[in-house]
Amino acid sequence: MPMPATHGDALRIQQSSADLLSMKTVGTLAGIVVLCAAARNGPGLGFLESTPDGITWTAPGSSTPGQPQDAWAGGTFLIEDGEDASKWLRVQTYAGYLPTSSAQQITILDAYNALGPTDVSAANASAGITETNQYQLKNVSANTITSVLLWIDAAVIDISVSQDGTNYYTPTSNVDAHVMSWASIASGATVTLWVKRIIPSSSTFDPSILNLFQYQWNGIN
Repeated sequence: MPMPATHGDALRIQQSSADLLSMKTVGTLAGIVVLCAAARNGPGLGFLESTPDGITWTAPGSSTPGQPQDAWAGGTFLIEDGEDASKWLRVQTYAGYLPTSSAQQITILDAYNALGPTDVSAANASAGITETNQYQLKNVSANTITSVLLWIDAAVIDISVSQDGTNYYTPTSNVDAHVMSWASIASGATVTLWVKRIIPSSSTFDPSILNLFQYQWNGIN
């Protein structure tokens, strides 16, 4: 059974050693705290269920719960959707509180300002601004991961990325000539990513801008 840091949550985006969460969740079952929802879930309604076989997750838009996780003793667990394992929840369970048979609808929402640069204020939109933030990609698994690629979602504008803090690019797919790439990241190691937003002067004020990045890697079994 998948455990935390062995599957889709093995590579994490961090700032100052803290994980950055791109989604928020509303709702849970007794005895379960949702620690993190994969961005691949997307916003929508999923189902968290406790059965005699264990706890399961069904992602928004899916009709198939994933493999049950025996969480009765308590601890941290990764529960994956049955149709797409990249859509998961990382949860903490508490022994003695978890019901043997119950289900709860979970609302997943985009988390604004979770991954900077931050939203565009009216003053910044009028005057224009350049904002740069530095992040780390950390391999929290016990294995080396390889062929790491990161790019900007095609829907995002005014954002560029860099591996050295000097040369910035706007790759929008995993085959883009300027896609961010790392041959490997060892267990426990980090690599650095810089993100820059340039807001031209006289831009339109927007209080809810999402910064969407996609990344892929190999090497987790």
